[in-house]
Amino acid sequence: MIITNPEHYKAMAWCHKKRITVYPKLRGSKYILVHTRDGVAYTSGKEYNVKDYQQVIWDYYLYLFKQYKNVSS
Repeated sequence: MIITNPEHYKAMAWCHKKRITVYPKLRGSKYILVHTRDGVAYTSGKEYNVKDYQQVIWDYYLYLFKQYKNVSS
């Protein structure tokens, strides 16, 4: 079950407006998350199972929003 709140949606909307995207990439039987910012892809390389990666995507958008919302671009 994926748990979201209004902050998750605010974060995702802000990220999309700033052209920041998060997507899963299959690595073997697990997934890594990739986020693109200014056309450059970044990943921590941490692996997630199919059951968990969708929640992690929502949480990662929230993390990125908090990390970059006050950075001028």
